[in-house]
Amino acid sequence: QKYGLPEKYILYLGAIEPRKNILGIIQAYKKSSLLGDGYMLIIAGASGWKNEEIFKAIENTAGVKYIGYVADEDKTVLYKNASLFVFPSLYEGFGLPVLEALACDVPVITSDRSSLSEIFGDYVYLVNPNNIDEIKIGMKNIINNKQNFVKIDLEKFDWEKTAHNFLSSI
Repeated sequence: QKYGLPEKYILYLGAIEPRKNILGIIQAYKKSSLLGDGYMLIIAGASGWKNEEIFKAIENTAGVKYIGYVADEDKTVLYKNASLFVFPSLYEGFGLPVLEALACDVPVITSDRSSLSEIFGDYVYLVNPNNIDEIKIGMKNIINNKQNFVKIDLEKFDWEKTAHNFLSSI
């Protein structure tokens, strides 16, 4: 209610900047015809850099809504109510939003590039971030329940254990 969200939505949450491939997400969403099935695309996150074209695309695309920065205390509910989380970044370090979405049991589409496929490959639907049709097909397959996912083992991502293992290896 706080963000005026519909019952059914696809979510992107992250910085609003070119490397996050938000224009690719919007193009895939437009081609998917999921708006006709009642799904909106919700773009959330702080404004980054070189994003004028992204905001123009959001404004000019039916079914796409930008809700701005999301406070940490609101993220869990936002993820849990999403039908799908889309994060086909062109370049990414770790991809914390992907882990956050998986921790909330939300299906995820992400890039088969950089660290994302290495870290999350068994738990997500991987796409070439430069291929709009792959992103579109992934959206439709997940929304239509044609894709099964392995539940993520969050123990693998325990920060305290990771830090302890790292420090004991030095």
